[in-house]
Amino acid sequence: ENDLISYNNGKSELNVGDVILIPNLYKTVDTVSNNVTYSYAVARGIDISDYQVDIDWDRVKETSDYVIVEVAREPRNYIDNIGSYIEECTNQIINVVNNDISLGLYFCISSDMKVSVYEERLDEYFSILNTEMKDNGVELNRGNIPVFLDFEEYYSGNDYYRLMEVFEQKCLENGFSKVGIYGNGHTLSLINDSLVKNGEHTDLNDTNWYVWKSGGPQYSTNEKLSYD
Repeated sequence: ENDLISYNNGKSELNVGDVILIPNLYKTVDTVSNNVTYSYAVARGIDISDYQVDIDWDRVKETSDYVIVEVAREPRNYIDNIGSYIEECTNQIINVVNNDISLGLYFCISSDMKVSVYEERLDEYFSILNTEMKDNGVELNRGNIPVFLDFEEYYSGNDYYRLMEVFEQKCLENGFSKVGIYGNGHTLSLINDSLVKNGEHTDLNDTNWYVWKSGGPQYSTNEKLSYD
């Protein structure tokens, strides 16, 4: 309880409708011994793409509360190479649903992307996704499924606010109301510094988007950036 109060800027009294922040990883310091321990959030999960094959779904169900599946990916040279709907995601989504695991989805942009081009491609990706789900008799609880736009790396020419606006719009048009942005700490920091709304700088924390900061042993341990 004390850790939650500290993480929420000392807020200890709650009213109906208040939002509290729950950290994925936070430390507790014993004031007597100065020992430091780390506690994890109650939910554990993984993200998967077509790079994961021969998935042991019994093991996934045993170890994961949620699975976030990659739906589509843009190549590094988006002008000469069109993006693609990831065919493997259909069966992955079906397995997540059938195993009663909480589902999330994400779309990936490698680097630079023109807003109008991506808007057209999103229409195509969602159209394929909707057809695949219908053909396989899968009913998604769309209002409860978070959908993220994954930026693999920062590109100074991107209009990140507009990209996220278009992404959010397309998600809403297809019934997905929980929309977020995904990236490593360095990329998110650069995006945050360059985020412009109506000609003025804005901050990720001032948007309605969920922020998913990648982490784990495969990422640098010295990243200090964190977002609510």
